[in-house]
Amino acid sequence: MDKKKIWASYKFPLMLLAGILIGAIIGVVFGEKATALAPLGDIFLNLMFTIVVPMVFVSITTAVGNMVNMKRLGKILGSLVTTFVVTGGLAAVLVLVVVNIWPPAANTTIALQQRSWKNPQESAA
Repeated sequence: MDKKKIWASYKFPLMLLAGILIGAIIGVVFGEKATALAPLGDIFLNLMFTIVVPMVFVSITTAVGNMVNMKRLGKILGSLVTTFVVTGGLAAVLVLVVVNIWPPAANTTIALQQRSWKNPQESAA
C-alpha cells in the first residue's frame, strides 16, 4: 500500500494518537507546569461533546429516514431497544453490586443542624 493511501485512510486516527503521545511527553517532561495547558484540553473535550451528540443523532435519523424496507427497520429498532435495555440492566446490577461491596459513604459522618419549625417571620423579630 502506498504511503499516501495509508495517510489518506488513517489520517485522523494517526493524528489522534500523535496528539495523545505528544500530550503524554509534555506531561512527563514538564510535570505540574503542564497543567497550564488544561484549559485547552477542556475546550477540546467540550467541542467534541458538542459535535459528537448531534452528529450521532443526525446519522441515525438519516439512516432510518432512508430505509425502504420496514421489516429491516423493525429488526434494527428491536435490536437497538434490546441492546439499550440489556446494557442499562447490566449497568444497574453492576452499580448495585459495587455499592454493596464498597459502600461509598462508609466511615463518613454528616453533622445535621437542628432546625426550628417556627414561622420565619417570628424568628427574624
